[in-house]
Amino acid sequence: MIGALKLRQQLAHRLTKVGILASVENILITTGCQSAMMLCLKAFTQPGDVVAIATPAYYRILQLMEVLQLKVIEIPTHKMSGIDIDLLQKAVDEWEIKAVIVSPTVGNPLGESMPVENKQQLLALIEKKYIPLIEDDAFADLSFEQTRPEPIKAQDKKGMVWYCGTVSKTINPQLKVGWLVMGNNADSVIYQHTLMGITPSQLNQLAIAEYFAQEKHQKCLQNTILTYQQRYHQLLSLIKKYFPKNINISSPTGGFVLWVELLDSTNTTELYFKAKQQGILITPGELFSVQPRYKNCFRINFAQSWTEERIAAIKKLSQLLYSL
Repeated sequence: MIGALKLRQQLAHRLTKVGILASVENILITTGCQSAMMLCLKAFTQPGDVVAIATPAYYRILQLMEVLQLKVIEIPTHKMSGIDIDLLQKAVDEWEIKAVIVSPTVGNPLGESMPVENKQQLLALIEKKYIPLIEDDAFADLSFEQTRPEPIKAQDKKGMVWYCGTVSKTINPQLKVGWLVMGNNADSVIYQHTLMGITPSQLNQLAIAEYFAQEKHQKCLQNTILTYQQRYHQLLSLIKKYFPKNINISSPTGGFVLWVELLDSTNTTELYFKAKQQGILITPGELFSVQPRYKNCFRINFAQSWTEERIAAIKKLSQLLYSL
């Protein structure tokens, strides 16, 4: 089964608003973005094959590569323009790359969004090389832009883009509901879906379908975005006030995570353990690459409200930064 019809109907309707024209037959319901990506990779690759991803990359995707025994080529990401198209071009010219994974709108961990022209260049490249593009759009609904950016899938005329979405960032991760808008030759992906049995509960699917059908859904989403924007600016204020001055931070275009880059000599894994002892959680940068890099970086989450307790945690974290 590829998912509850009511949910797929609601998704098909919602996707038209971002430029994707998808039939209900072409939408596969999964247990989230990661399971959607896993389906694609199991269909497109074999152990030992090469996959290109943007770096720094969400660590769960790297874990997925490890489980599937895939080789990874990391393509640098620019915090304002996304994956480096020129370097990706060189990589696909040199290696037999079986798939490319990107998060073109509100990436994780940088929060970057690709300009329209860069998305077009990326699409042209994968079409020319006939390489499947797996588009992870998990955070895109939380874009701070006035108009939600159009996915690469919206311009896909040749079925080369496989579009992955989820409610985990906008409604609740415990629902474990995501979807895949399939590209060409979908039979192998549907077969993998049947083998793996990763469709979420029918009740959760129908509940989300009903929620999407309510007019208040979009208003709730807008309120959530506004809340994250406010918390982001509050975090910037706290960083400016308490953190060392010789740091760089990302400029997220949406979502609820921020990337912090410290001096090259700083070890954020050491920082992670010291902070954890004080009840403060950050994500050390080395988790976001298969290479020994980003050891001087960490990701911080600003999804929760800035209570006195959380502000105190930022102060403690700043003290730890000064002590390193």
